[in-house]
Amino acid sequence: PFMARTTISPKAAASAKGATESERTLTKLARRASLSLWSYSNLYTDEGRRNGKGDGKELCDVLVVFGRDVLLFSDKHCEYQSHADPEVAWRRWYRRAIEKSARQLIGAENVLKRNPKRVFLDRECQSPLPVQMPDPTEARYFLFAVTRGAHDAAARYFGKGSSGSLILNSAIEGNGHHSVPFQVGFPVPGRRFIHLLDEFTSEVLLEELGKV
Repeated sequence: PFMARTTISPKAAASAKGATESERTLTKLARRASLSLWSYSNLYTDEGRRNGKGDGKELCDVLVVFGRDVLLFSDKHCEYQSHADPEVAWRRWYRRAIEKSARQLIGAENVLKRNPKRVFLDRECQSPLPVQMPDPTEARYFLFAVTRGAHDAAARYFGKGSSGSLILNSAIEGNGHHSVPFQVGFPVPGRRFIHLLDEFTSEVLLEELGKV
């Protein structure tokens, strides 16, 4: 770890709870899963700022750094328009919740590979991340899209006591998701795997990790 003069203390950054209710839930779950010592919420990169002016770009909602392992979380809570045709409603929600999260995560991973030292705790990019990021040539990146809002609609769609969780279907890629409601494979073409968690699976996974 390195020491830096920052406007946000490392202790305050580590205890940040997130900007939205959904992000606060994600941060709470991460801490219950024994990740609190290595996690930071609502980070920014200074890529795009010019001459020290302008706001930084949001990197991800939660970042976990443990040795050479880097976990990136993007959290989206989007309302599902249940009154619309199921395929239309799904396509709209998928684009706003899953596809947007996936692209944010891929972008964040690319930033860390290019400039791992350009990560900040604040939008003004004055407080550097107070931990040393692993060398990109040795780091292992794991991407997690936490998407909320479609649970009840999925439960109604599948029926018969469904948990309301999305189905993993590795045969689907990119825009192929638009015609297959509540099933997800590889959101970004190229088959870069992204762990997809919803209201049900995020609670189950992180609570189980907390027992280890």
